[in-house]
Amino acid sequence: MSKAWEWIQSCSRCVLSGIRRLRNWLKHPFILGIIVGIFLSFLSNFFLESWRGSLACRNMVDGFIADIKAMKAKEAERLESWDPLMDRLETVDARKQEGGRPWLMPEAIESGRFVVFEQNASKLGFLSHHLAENIARFYAKSERLRAEIRLLTGPTIIDASRSDIKWLRKVNKKTKDDWDESADQLLDNLRQTECPWQWPF
Repeated sequence: MSKAWEWIQSCSRCVLSGIRRLRNWLKHPFILGIIVGIFLSFLSNFFLESWRGSLACRNMVDGFIADIKAMKAKEAERLESWDPLMDRLETVDARKQEGGRPWLMPEAIESGRFVVFEQNASKLGFLSHHLAENIARFYAKSERLRAEIRLLTGPTIIDASRSDIKWLRKVNKKTKDDWDESADQLLDNLRQTECPWQWPF
């Protein structure tokens, strides 16, 4: 018990001695300037990192908004000629009558990549869990929509039966309606998203 008490007293003397030395150091303007400089440097780094995080979040949100709006505009443009093309696909025997279906080729070679999502997937942590999950779901639905479009315009569709083509068109219509609803909801959520400064450490 006495050894423990001696150890506690020794530690207390060390702490008190350190405090006395710190007080003596603080009396010197040079040492005080160093301490204040270190504190101000820490504070400025904190605000700088917080600002950078908030700016990265805002840029990402704006990027998603622009990408989704562009996708919606592209889908609207596609739909202007989509139904006539699909009607023709159902009624015309493309292999016998036309030797193929060149009128569907532009949609068939459409790229399936989502560049904005791919570039920002690792930064979704800046956003709330719910919003990040909705973004990921939306792009999964976008991939499904594009896959169905590629299937309806690809070479294998020529040999599909009329009933299969009609069924796939119905599925594609449902997918498109679901995609439209998801796009509108996500745009509303993104426009309301705020990117506050966050503790960077």
